Amino acid sequence: MEIISLVIGSLACGLAWTSIAGGPLDDCLECIDETPTGALLISGSMTDSIDNSSDGWLMCVSPSSGVMRWEKTIGGPGNECLHAVAGAPDGSVYAVGEAPSSSGDSDLWVIKLDADGNMVWQRTFGGELEDAGTCAVARPGGGIYAGGYTWSAGAGGCDLWVLALDPSGNEDWSKTIGGRAQDKAFCLAVTPDGNLVAGGVTFSYQSRGGDAFLTALDQEGGELWSGSWGGESYDFAMGLSPLEDGGVLAACWSKRRTCALMILDVSGYGQLRDSLVFATNDDLRAEGIRPMGAGWCVAGTSEDAVTGDKDFFAWGFDAGLDSLWLETCGGTLDEICRGMICASSGRPVLVGSSSTERGDTDGWAVCLDPAALP
Repeated sequence: MEIISLVIGSLACGLAWTSIAGGPLDDCLECIDETPTGALLISGSMTDSIDNSSDGWLMCVSPSSGVMRWEKTIGGPGNECLHAVAGAPDGSVYAVGEAPSSSGDSDLWVIKLDADGNMVWQRTFGGELEDAGTCAVARPGGGIYAGGYTWSAGAGGCDLWVLALDPSGNEDWSKTIGGRAQDKAFCLAVTPDGNLVAGGVTFSYQSRGGDAFLTALDQEGGELWSGSWGGESYDFAMGLSPLEDGGVLAACWSKRRTCALMILDVSGYGQLRDSLVFATNDDLRAEGIRPMGAGWCVAGTSEDAVTGDKDFFAWGFDAGLDSLWLETCGGTLDEICRGMICASSGRPVLVGSSSTERGDTDGWAVCLDPAALP
């Protein structure tokens, strides 16, 4: 394992545009994806000012300006959140999250909208205990893969959970993976050969503080391989990017003196080919990795080790994962990144929350200008 140490300085973030959205209470953007035409889809949660409960929040914005094209909140009297969104090749919009269940806990929640933001269907999946959806990716041939975790089924404790749904919302298969402790999925990716890779964390396989965990499934839900990697503290796989040879790059949290960025290069057979750790003087919590130009971009949250101030960060790498540039974006209060994409325009777009002087948070989206980057 190679460890590379850098120092974050005071960097001016090269912005193409930035957009704030929200109401008088806590609101957050959590995930971003694209439509086939390049529009940006964003999901999250918005707090209702009447009963203080949260609703699922979806919007479609212009990739060139961040101007909203449509917006939708979905929910009831309890707390709902849409943690993930995925645009399908036919223009449909899928979102995945959690909604209250009849037992008083939560169920994994999936909704489908048409290209104009109109509801097509919504479904919940789960049992008597806590279940939630955290990630999603469009399924080859139509439909959606939804990932997350379940306390209601599996080997015991909390298990990583993946569902395959057809375009009508019918369940084609369901897969739980894990041991007696906690195991969760935080990210999904479809490789060029059509297989599905889920990334997250395991506490079940000889891990003290949690190891980064990857598992690959075929299109019928059969397990192809699984692997876990980490050190003596915690390591979480938070973002995946498929490679042309069937492997994946995984962007991970990796706790050492500070929380560092760890990038795993794992083959299509589950073999670790490389592991790079990029440490700074601050805590870095990666939320995604995407191809950008001939290289890669990783984004997440940077937390100042002295003051605790949190900002968005974006880190550019060449094809060989050598560092090219590192940018932070934020103000005097906390900005927390939850998701990222490198859009078809070539621009990285980061989403999350920005603290306000009122003491609440608004949803915040930032689009970087590649021409202004080092």
